[in-house]
Amino acid sequence: MKAPAEEFHLCSEPWLPCTDRAGNVVHLGLVEALTRAHELKGLSEPSPLVTAALTRFLLAIIHRSIDGPKTMAAWVDLAKQGRFPEAKVRDYLHRVRDRLDLFDPVRPFAQVRGLDVEAADPSTLLTPRSNWGAGTGLFNHRPTGKGAPLEPAVAARWLIARQSFDVGGLVSGRPKSATAGPLTATAVILVRGETLFESLACNLLVYDPSRDVPIPGGREDLPHWEQAPQLADMRCSDEPKRVPLGWLDALTWLSRRIELVVDSGMVVGWKRAAWQGQAAEAARDPMVAWTADPKNGWRAARIDSGRAFWRSSHALFQSVEQGEALHQRPRALAQLASREARAVVPANRRFTITALGIATDKASVELERSDEVHAAASLLGDADAAAEVRRATTTLDSVFRVLRDGLRYFAKLALAPGGRDPDAEDVSRLVTSLGVEPAYWASCEAVFSSFLDRLSAQQAEVAHKELLGAAIEIARAGYSRAIASLGEQARMRRAAAIAAAKFRRQLGAVSSPREVASS
Repeated sequence: MKAPAEEFHLCSEPWLPCTDRAGNVVHLGLVEALTRAHELKGLSEPSPLVTAALTRFLLAIIHRSIDGPKTMAAWVDLAKQGRFPEAKVRDYLHRVRDRLDLFDPVRPFAQVRGLDVEAADPSTLLTPRSNWGAGTGLFNHRPTGKGAPLEPAVAARWLIARQSFDVGGLVSGRPKSATAGPLTATAVILVRGETLFESLACNLLVYDPSRDVPIPGGREDLPHWEQAPQLADMRCSDEPKRVPLGWLDALTWLSRRIELVVDSGMVVGWKRAAWQGQAAEAARDPMVAWTADPKNGWRAARIDSGRAFWRSSHALFQSVEQGEALHQRPRALAQLASREARAVVPANRRFTITALGIATDKASVELERSDEVHAAASLLGDADAAAEVRRATTTLDSVFRVLRDGLRYFAKLALAPGGRDPDAEDVSRLVTSLGVEPAYWASCEAVFSSFLDRLSAQQAEVAHKELLGAAIEIARAGYSRAIASLGEQARMRRAAAIAAAKFRRQLGAVSSPREVASS
């Protein structure tokens, strides 16, 4: 256990987990992490929520340290330097050091003193969950008894993540209800480079509030630690809502009033109450992919518990109006695809694009997830990429439907020989028990990654042909394994023989639709 402490300054205390060049995890303070960012591989945090929130927190500090970058030319100059300006980073963090103390007796970082609500077990800080309703999924459990105290470094990381990803619902104190954190129903898109500097630089947007870039703002736009302090007592019945003051405010948005309960330098509990929600007219977050249509308005791409994000990765390439739908991809991807960025980003440079977030069911958290897509810089600037990627995922969907329908047909024959109609739920249960769907999509992920590589090399038709062929082989192998797993009983063999012929015809229709149609 860490020795008792009266202060915990984020500038100097080792709380940010990073990976060094040797692959070792080291914990650093803000000053060291940012001034050595070019020497570090990146953040090393297992939680996708914490990774996303910490990245946004660090981006806000960089924006304030360099007062920009206000133009793409300034962004290019920073990228060419290959490191953050040490003097500016140190100067800014020195100026706000008193605002970055986790245990400050008057204004602790991202907290409020004197919160008159009951303290919760410290373990519940580590995962966003609902305080009401029938929780389901991964985080449904409730702790029994008093949990172990938290190291302040762990508490600091989750304190930041909580503000962005806390679920909505009933809370203690007044107001009684709070909306979800601004990123709870989104997939945050991050670009990862070879070093922590590259990763942060790739996600560092051109920032000029005088021009409302990247979102509307003004001189009042500041990170939360430079704004007026939160109120311990809110005399209102409803949660107040407002539009962010600008990009820095959005990056460091406080959605809750939180107070850590500290004993001997350790966090032994925490208090949580409503603070503020984002108004409906707030700007769309530039680190999220968005789609709009006339009926439903703008919708954020989000994490789906039953569908890996790469299956919807066309959203990473869509940036123009297509038909009745309007698409807005994450701003960082557009920056990397710009003419100015080509001066420092080679066309064949391959980036890891990560979607991070939580899947929710109303106010219950189902899971945390981090999904990756690998794409070359040239593909980010390809106007046809979105259509080609959508075509590829549609192909994979079509092959899977043939696999699923083929197994359902087999299950009907196996469960009710003689032409009788079996119970539909029995058929579904049998097909699900075979585990074919997750196995198919897990195998297709590598196939899709290879497709993107081919697409980057401008071999679209070859890429599509190889993807289709690989998907069909995966489907055939999955079908054979599923049938074999049910044994060699005569009834199963008869059902398999009849179903196999239909399955082969359907696969043929996917691989050669014109030939099948004319036969």
